[in-house]
Amino acid sequence: MSVSDEKNGIPTPRRTRIELLDVYPMTVQRPDGHVSSGECEDCPGITDRDCLHYFLPGPPDWWNHLLYSHLLELTLKENQMQG
Repeated sequence: MSVSDEKNGIPTPRRTRIELLDVYPMTVQRPDGHVSSGECEDCPGITDRDCLHYFLPGPPDWWNHLLYSHLLELTLKENQMQG
């Protein structure tokens, strides 16, 4: 796009930065969140075993903690770059 396009009311495309926070490695290593199988002896019930669960505090709590920490770190880096 040229300067004349922007003057004509055509917006200039903007780049958006995307950050990914990979929580899979820390989540898959937990023994309390698993799909039901013959190995699931600690789960309640004999026929209906809902083993896709986590004990609390669990991964969702840590995901929130990691996300908050990461956002805080990004904010601090951005403030350092501006100041």
